[in-house]
Amino acid sequence: MPRAARSYVPAMTTSPRSVADQDGESLESIPWESLHTLGQPADRRHWYAVAGAIVLAAVLVSVVRVASPDTPVDLSVPAVTAATVPTAPSIAPPTTAVTEADLMSVDAGTVERVAVAVAETAALAYFSQDVSVWEGVEFDRSRSTFVEYVSAVSVVRLAPARFEVVVAVSVLDGVEGSPFQRRPLRGVSLVVDGTDGDFRPVDLPSPAVLPMRAPGMPAPMEESPVPGVMESVARLAAPFGEVVGEPLSFGRRPSGEIRVVAAVMDPGGMTWPMSFDVSAAGVVLPSG
Repeated sequence: MPRAARSYVPAMTTSPRSVADQDGESLESIPWESLHTLGQPADRRHWYAVAGAIVLAAVLVSVVRVASPDTPVDLSVPAVTAATVPTAPSIAPPTTAVTEADLMSVDAGTVERVAVAVAETAALAYFSQDVSVWEGVEFDRSRSTFVEYVSAVSVVRLAPARFEVVVAVSVLDGVEGSPFQRRPLRGVSLVVDGTDGDFRPVDLPSPAVLPMRAPGMPAPMEESPVPGVMESVARLAAPFGEVVGEPLSFGRRPSGEIRVVAAVMDPGGMTWPMSFDVSAAGVVLPSG
């Protein structure tokens, strides 16, 4: 950079005094011819070229920004591709409905036992007047009931998942303040269906005849033709109780055995009439 030139006033030809004499400073003589050539256009062209290049670059940058919209810089982290893991094959959930083929593949005895258990439970709830099981049924509440026992006595398979079960029911009933009375053994039929996988009775119980009959009585006899038979009867009755008194009756079966009815007293002191079969040789036979 050229030095900043002080403001100089050229010497006037009219004054004989020098610049040094006027300012009090001692300055050398300035070569005006050199100063005249220092700021010529030849020296300015270099600076003009540099300034023009800067202006041109600025114009080009502005044109590029106008012509091309700003593109956002992608600062997102590249996604990492995980290793491909084979997925397990999808398995359809089992349906709730049980098909006939499913029931046929199950042990028939198992399905039958389920149907019997449902029928017995339904009969117990019915004669107990349980509306939580038999919803919507209007029971007669004039007497209280107590179910002594229920027992299925026959079952018929109507379809792979449909059964008719006959249930024997022993019921006691009574009014408030009086003892319960045992009613005659009664039978009811219930149809139990499990086609949808849930066994249940399809309707209310229906009256049914129990497939039972009173035991056949042999022809009565006046006395036992086999002497000393009561000693053998007493030994056979010992696990249950003690034979008391004389035989209640004798009889002869069609097969030839002698039937002896004796009173056996249990440990509680109650007596029960029981039968004993005796062979023609006087040997007491096991039951059946």
